[in-house]
Amino acid sequence: MGYYINKYTLEFDDIIQGEFNDYKLEIHKKYSSDTSDNVYATVTANENITIGDPVIYVQSGVVARAKASTSSLMPHVGVAYENINQGASGQILISGIFPNPTSVNATYYVGENGGYTTSTAGLTIIDVIGYQVAYGTLVLTDDNVQLKGNGSPIQLNYNLVEDDILSCFRSSYLDVSFYKESLSEDFSELFIAENDSFKVFLYKNDNLFWQGWLATQLFSEPFASPPYVIKLRAYDGIHLLKDIPYFTSTDIFQATSNLFNDRYGYHNITDIIEKCIYNTGVLNDVFYYINIKNQETTNLTSEFQKKTRIHHQTFLNGESDSMNMREVLEIIFKSLGVTIYQRDGNWCIIRVSEFTTSNSNSVIKRSNWRAVDNPTDTNYVLTTESLESVISTKVSSEVDFFQVDNSSTLTLQYPLKEVIVEQEFDHNMVTNTTIDNVNDLGASDPSGLYLMDDWQPQGSNIQEAVVLRKNEPQSQSKNLNKSLLEADLGYDSVKIDHCDGSLHYPSDHDVIIDSSTITGLRAEAKARPLGRSLVGDQAIGLLFSPKLHEEGTLVYTGFGRSAIDEVSMINNTILRFNETSISGGALILGVLDVNVTGQSYVVKVYQDGAIFFTSPTMPARLFSDPTVEMGGGSGATGIPTNLTFKMNFSAISDYTVQIVTTGGTIQDAQWKLRGYESNGVDIWGTLYYSMSNIVVNTFSINNYQYSDINGNAISGGNIGTVAPNIDTKDIISTAFIKNFTCANDFVASSFISNRINDWETYSVTATRNWQSNISNLNIELHLFGSAIVQDENGAKLTSPYLDVFDVSYTDIKLLPVVTDSKFVPKKQEYVISQPSNFSNKKTLETKIGSALFQTGYNRYIGFDSTTSTTFEKSWTNWTDSKFTSVTMQHLLASCYMELYRIPVRRIDGTHYGNYKYGDRLVLKVNGSTDTLNGSQGKFYPMKVTMDLKMARTSFSGDDLLDNTGTDWQTGLTKTIKWIGENDITETETLT
Repeated sequence: MGYYINKYTLEFDDIIQGEFNDYKLEIHKKYSSDTSDNVYATVTANENITIGDPVIYVQSGVVARAKASTSSLMPHVGVAYENINQGASGQILISGIFPNPTSVNATYYVGENGGYTTSTAGLTIIDVIGYQVAYGTLVLTDDNVQLKGNGSPIQLNYNLVEDDILSCFRSSYLDVSFYKESLSEDFSELFIAENDSFKVFLYKNDNLFWQGWLATQLFSEPFASPPYVIKLRAYDGIHLLKDIPYFTSTDIFQATSNLFNDRYGYHNITDIIEKCIYNTGVLNDVFYYINIKNQETTNLTSEFQKKTRIHHQTFLNGESDSMNMREVLEIIFKSLGVTIYQRDGNWCIIRVSEFTTSNSNSVIKRSNWRAVDNPTDTNYVLTTESLESVISTKVSSEVDFFQVDNSSTLTLQYPLKEVIVEQEFDHNMVTNTTIDNVNDLGASDPSGLYLMDDWQPQGSNIQEAVVLRKNEPQSQSKNLNKSLLEADLGYDSVKIDHCDGSLHYPSDHDVIIDSSTITGLRAEAKARPLGRSLVGDQAIGLLFSPKLHEEGTLVYTGFGRSAIDEVSMINNTILRFNETSISGGALILGVLDVNVTGQSYVVKVYQDGAIFFTSPTMPARLFSDPTVEMGGGSGATGIPTNLTFKMNFSAISDYTVQIVTTGGTIQDAQWKLRGYESNGVDIWGTLYYSMSNIVVNTFSINNYQYSDINGNAISGGNIGTVAPNIDTKDIISTAFIKNFTCANDFVASSFISNRINDWETYSVTATRNWQSNISNLNIELHLFGSAIVQDENGAKLTSPYLDVFDVSYTDIKLLPVVTDSKFVPKKQEYVISQPSNFSNKKTLETKIGSALFQTGYNRYIGFDSTTSTTFEKSWTNWTDSKFTSVTMQHLLASCYMELYRIPVRRIDGTHYGNYKYGDRLVLKVNGSTDTLNGSQGKFYPMKVTMDLKMARTSFSGDDLLDNTGTDWQTGLTKTIKWIGENDITETETLT
């Protein structure tokens, strides 16, 4: 901390005829605010001296009162720090803070006859003592130095590193040139000080025009006798951000809740941006011109930046490795098509394409830094907000281009055929289980008391814990995080089913999606069951599963093994049953349904090739008449009891069917396999049906196909006959079929492993039976414990299990499965194309954008207010003034299409007259605005250099298109190219 007080001043007027533009540059020196930095001297007084009197040495170690009326008693060297009688010794303050008991904010001078005064009136010699910044705080300062500028004393530059109008930083710097007129002038402190030693303010007609920091390492002066010119450079403060980590303390890494960060690490965009801006040290107003909204809300488009959040893990390069603040701003601004520049000493955060679409979009002004009044708070944000209903002159004005020097050049830019936004993104909805997510981690003892904020226990017999890597016995080389999530089971029995206690995610806000946007889910985790060594053929059952719930209903389902995994047609003829695969009574009933018309028939069923059942002669019947029932059920209405038979489940059995008929037509045959009964209604898990093109007098049914529970054919054939084998780490499952309970319906999709105290990566994928008609699907992820599922002799045990274990988890993911090809995305390309016959393509990369799920990092999440947990869908749910129902990535692409869909002009020239960065230069010919091919004839600035005294602005900028109509949108296409493992791709077209 410190106090900045003006020391150097440079003043000049510009040469604009008929105007009186006065410029004043002030360079404020930093003085310490800590009294421990005070410098004292012990002296002897040659007269009575009162505390606060400025003094001067009259001989070595002897001081007298300084007087402005007497040149020999000037200038002062310090201030008496106590009353000192004549001939006595005492202390004087040479530099630092004097506890002057007054609250007058004024400059203090040496008095005409000694002492001090706050007025220069009547003073023979003016000698500054210091500046009173607050009650009891008089900062001793140096005299003010007037600098003499050369013919071009100030040049203000706005630089673009990239040749891109949407380059996110319009960094500015000020070149200062002044004379050193004598050897006695010492400016060395300007050259050797630290980054924050001197703050620079530039005023135009007493109004702040620019501010920044003197870059002390960038100066030049000739090695010659004076007079000569010294050159300095000051920067706007953005240059400081590359050396400041976004996270600076442990409590931020742990996402500790405070006024402006929720306890789960989701931060409002304004909080992120303003935290970074605060660290530039340029603290004035901030103007936002970003008109985007989540169309699920009633929010205004101007409220996007304060009602949209990003998870803090987005700003990590790796675990506990923070990005710097410049990187944080860059990835946000690049993803939004936004640029930042300083204007009138304020910050303007502008979506440049807004200037092409409407003049009625709103500018938000935010002011009053909270940190000024409460500097100990974690985040520094602005506290006052106001809405300006039209494009504010605070961010941009229109200025007629006036050319006086040389000629300007107009160059047509290449039009864009399409814009491609690339993103490496798997859409994982789970935040990383790393130490960056641990709240209040106060000790190294993994006692289970330090909890992950975003995982919470649900049900009984479980608690969560955090285990630190440094407390881990590293018996094997593993790539582990600094902290691990542990599901701690109690010693009560478990069932390895969805009714067991679990850790669930998320706990901050729900995840709700439109189920039609994906085609399934995959859950992944690196897991390690903890416990005693296994013996014999013992195996561990391990379970984690999503929980799916249609909003407004009471039905909750997880991933389950339906009959597709318990039985299958191993070819087009043979149906296989297996006892192991139908554990828990999941298969209750099997029905063979045969449809023969025209003649009577007989059904024969063979078990493992031997005759198992022969029916009586059956009359030709309607398709709906049931014929043969198998299994342990009691039968169903309309099924003759003499046709009911039980099947032998003691071992694997293969069943084939033969239909004997003379002259009859076999229309169809179906195996119906019932999973359970709900409220007296049969719930069918799987159907296998024969195709209708059965040839007359064919005596074997040899063309069964798999179908869903509604009888609709499913391509892909049969995929399994038994439960997962031991150590199968990647399993398939079925969605929306297994209740999230321990009801005797279908079997939970668990892993069977014989590896204990060892890390393995597991995954479970469900695309079968995915319901794509649920507009509001709530998704959670649940982690369970484990248990021994078979004894040392390999015999299957039944739940509840008495021998249970804790499980450590890390690298947890819940991923979408997308497209008709059903794969997990690794990368996407979001494309906007136009029909015009151009060839130029613009390719961008972004880290943040829309995501299928509205939890996790690297995504924008819409909320209905700045503080609530009422979230909104945040996939193709974004809109601006021209595009609706698109992703944020497409809105980024649209920024370029709105600027360059047809050839536009770039002007390079010199403007004479007043100019501020952000002003659009209007090109006029014979008094009329000169437009071309639908442009506005208004050029938005890119690279600019302002010679303020000569009133000349070197300008490079592009003509803005007029996009206020809608005709230009005709024919635009918006697509997403999904890219998965092995570079498999599929393109989705958005309406």
